[in-house]
Amino acid sequence: MASTDSTTTALIAELGCAQPERDAAARDPTTAPLDDRDTDGLLDSLRALAPLIRFYADNPTTATGNWLPYLPTGSVAALDALARGTAS
Repeated sequence: MASTDSTTTALIAELGCAQPERDAAARDPTTAPLDDRDTDGLLDSLRALAPLIRFYADNPTTATGNWLPYLPTGSVAALDALARGTAS
């Protein structure tokens, strides 16, 4: 019985699922991108949605505005320069 167990163990070790160097294509995130927009496109989409997102400052039942003031105009590069204090 021991020889059967060792043979089975040897065969299982050689199956495709036991090969760590073989990566499944389904696990590669580049095979199925979720969104084809670049960062500027995503920022533009967020700006379009911002007026629809309510902001509640002090009272959870009364909206005091929306998220648009939190998304200043400009490209991602311009906003990055503004955040770093290097905007011209």
